[in-house]
Amino acid sequence: MIDTNTKIKVVLVMIPLLAIICYNFAISNTIDLYGQHKELSKNESQILNLNQRLAALSSREAQVDSILKSFSLNHNQTENNLISIFDGLKNENQVFVMDFNPPHTVDLDQGTLVTYEITLEGDFSGLLRTIFELEYNHHIGRIAHVHLQKIKDRRTRKSKLQSTLYLEEYK
Repeated sequence: MIDTNTKIKVVLVMIPLLAIICYNFAISNTIDLYGQHKELSKNESQILNLNQRLAALSSREAQVDSILKSFSLNHNQTENNLISIFDGLKNENQVFVMDFNPPHTVDLDQGTLVTYEITLEGDFSGLLRTIFELEYNHHIGRIAHVHLQKIKDRRTRKSKLQSTLYLEEYK
């Protein structure tokens, strides 16, 4: 028979041995699976967030497309022609383009009326020659209104003449 001291010693040796065996088989696997679960739940939240972001981006894309469609890109050719005309006339007439606003478009029964607002600066005779060249020689449209304004530059103490043209084109 084995005495109690020996049984106690055997039990004390077996307890750490059983703990190591249990750790190797059960606890380490549980810890690994818990880490994988944590990583997968993080990826799942990212995927759910990705779907929300994708939906937001697709709605934003649709919104931007509708805004871009509202802009009429047919005016680019006329605008480029106007810029090249003013570029050619600036040396000849000493007239400079100060402002070239986007065109204003009105839909009419007969077609579309496109109005360009252009601000020029120069002397009176140069402005008149430029307006004449623009309306009669280049046939882009008709001048609907010309507003001349004398502006005094307080820094240089010189006066400048600015002209705002409203050029109408029917399409």
